[in-house]
Amino acid sequence: MDSTSTWSAQQLAEFLAAVSGQSEEASALRGAVERASEAFEAEAAAIVFDGAVVASVGFPADTTPTEALLAAVSCPEGGLEVPGIGSCRVVTASLDMQGRDAVLMLARSGNDFSREEVSLLRSMNRVLSLTLSNLRVYASLRERQALLEKLSSIEGLIAMRAPLEEVFDAITSGVTAILGDGIASLYFLDPGDPSRLSPTSTMPPSIPADSARVPVGQGAGGQAVANDELVVIEEYAHRPHAPEMATVSAVHATMAAPVHEGGKVIGALVAASHTPQRRYTQAEQEMLQSLADHTGLAVADARTVKALQEAVDDALHKALHDPLTGLSNRARFIDRLEHAMTVRRPPGVEIAVLYIDVDDFKLVNDRFGHVIGDRLLVEVAERLVEAVRAGDTVARLGGDEFAILYENAEGIAHAERGAGRILEVFRNPFLLGHREVPASASIGIALAGPLGTTPDEVLRNADVAMYRAKSAGKARVVVFEPGMYESLVERIELKAELRQALDRHEIEAHFQPIVDLASERVIGVEALARWWHPRRGFVPPDVFIPLAEESGDIVGLGKQVLNQACAWAGNWHKRHPDDPPLSVSVNVSARQLQDAGFPTDVAQALMASQLAPASLVLEITESVLMQDIEGSLGRLNELKDIGVRLALDDFGTGYSSLSYLRRFPVDILKIDRSFVSALNAGEEVPLIIEAIIALGDVLGLESVAEGVEERRELAALRSIGCRYGQGFHFARPMTARDLDRHLSTVTADGGKEAVKSPEQSR
Repeated sequence: MDSTSTWSAQQLAEFLAAVSGQSEEASALRGAVERASEAFEAEAAAIVFDGAVVASVGFPADTTPTEALLAAVSCPEGGLEVPGIGSCRVVTASLDMQGRDAVLMLARSGNDFSREEVSLLRSMNRVLSLTLSNLRVYASLRERQALLEKLSSIEGLIAMRAPLEEVFDAITSGVTAILGDGIASLYFLDPGDPSRLSPTSTMPPSIPADSARVPVGQGAGGQAVANDELVVIEEYAHRPHAPEMATVSAVHATMAAPVHEGGKVIGALVAASHTPQRRYTQAEQEMLQSLADHTGLAVADARTVKALQEAVDDALHKALHDPLTGLSNRARFIDRLEHAMTVRRPPGVEIAVLYIDVDDFKLVNDRFGHVIGDRLLVEVAERLVEAVRAGDTVARLGGDEFAILYENAEGIAHAERGAGRILEVFRNPFLLGHREVPASASIGIALAGPLGTTPDEVLRNADVAMYRAKSAGKARVVVFEPGMYESLVERIELKAELRQALDRHEIEAHFQPIVDLASERVIGVEALARWWHPRRGFVPPDVFIPLAEESGDIVGLGKQVLNQACAWAGNWHKRHPDDPPLSVSVNVSARQLQDAGFPTDVAQALMASQLAPASLVLEITESVLMQDIEGSLGRLNELKDIGVRLALDDFGTGYSSLSYLRRFPVDILKIDRSFVSALNAGEEVPLIIEAIIALGDVLGLESVAEGVEERRELAALRSIGCRYGQGFHFARPMTARDLDRHLSTVTADGGKEAVKSPEQSR
């Protein structure tokens, strides 16, 4: 049952309780308008009988706007002005009052009344009509107090949600008591054969049930169901086609009322009399129909209760399980962990928690979309379940984070072996449709004990260890140690401070010159992000750049550096129009390259700085391009269309494949510093550098050596034909102002002296 149906059924049950318990018509009407207005959150409600307002709420005492209410009932589309509220929307529903013009009206400000609400209002009107009909019958039968008590008893059973069998027996016994007849039966359509009616309750119980099965359309009960109307048959035994049972039991008169549930006929309530010349009065017919309607309410309420219980069970399951993977969720995991920590264990047996995070999951979402990301999480869940024992608990804590509870781990080694199996299940890529998606996981382990005395602390410790594994390079296992928590807090604080620094534009671009190795003339610069923290001082890039990549702030950081770099280069060219133009290189992260708005950011930076596109070089590492070759190729072509140049950074450390190098529209190869430093160490690597330079020459690409720090490295690079380079030997990264001075100096003295900088990084 959906939430709307559950709400409607609950409101109807409360409405029934509000009106059926009244002994007077006026109080029932008052209770009806009050409960209806509450259910629909209406500002006003009224009941009108034959042009007179007989009950209303929502207006000050003695100031009921009768004419306005009658006008609203007559024309609901015109709405109703409610004092202190204003114009309200109106909905009406007619009451079944045997020819009387009776209407229940609601007025509400705000949203229109939905179809479900209108349907509920009509159901309430039926309940109210039944109640008012009962009250009028009661008024005509006051002398038979026992009848009222019986009806009250039946309604009480329904309200208390007694077992249906008990309610049905009370109804059939009530029929015999109220009417004074000897036979009463309650029939329902047979689920296995809906062409027949099967008795559910009979009075007296001695009537054989098998012989009482009735075809739909035959007998009083069958006709009541077939025609959906009250059926009265007198001189029953003498009628043609009368059931054999009627003749055998000498039934002289019978009547049957259809039983409804949800607007459909589901059965019939039948009364029969042995009394000759028995005639059923109008009041008796109404009484039988009323009891039949109460039967329908009992059935509907019972099914509602069942549906509510199923909904509660379903809600409980959902409250404790992850809807995507079906695994336990955080709440259930904590509950299981808490229970485990209360159980005594033999020496050497401990409780271990594994905290598992899928590495770089956001990149999967960004690259392939959330549908593929969700499928990956489902596959991960299935592999985790296969990697543990039947008694271990696997949970999805949220996002790409999972946890495993070992309730009987034989020491930390047991948990580490389990973590090793988890790493192993990530070795094979995940086949998602026609895609193979590689993935890895970082795992933290924590034991329950002195370092984790509550479930939350144990889980937190495992989480801390997981973050240590992630910061150590990912795809590994780390066991929690006490000092890790302080380190994590420091990391979280620094990440928050980095975001504040970006908001305040505190990240500054520093520049390192790129030179012609033959003349040592500066031909370009590389822009590098630097952060001077107001309290911590200089924060190294290898500290804050990974934090920015992890949080996603690398996109904003990269954009700030791009804008600063283009702004400096544009100003330099304006101030030195006769000098050879300098290029400015800017590093591009994986997330920037995957960002569909990145080419627009580049175009806007060029436009704002009036920098020629050819003067901007975007540096991208091999590993970034290989994460999504087709996607990278498309994005690089977009950038080339702008007119910028592209450099492949740290070349030689990754795939270094000629086949893919031909596909990517790069202009420059940057030789990784590890090869350059090997020149100084005397290792035999010049052949590797020569091969890279030769490859660049064949493809028409420029080669730039990174990390040139010693003169012997410069000499070696010159000897093997490398044309360009950068490194501490020429200049350290410097501010834009220092760069201006440096460029003036090297122009004046030939560019032979390296410039010092207070920071000790490239």
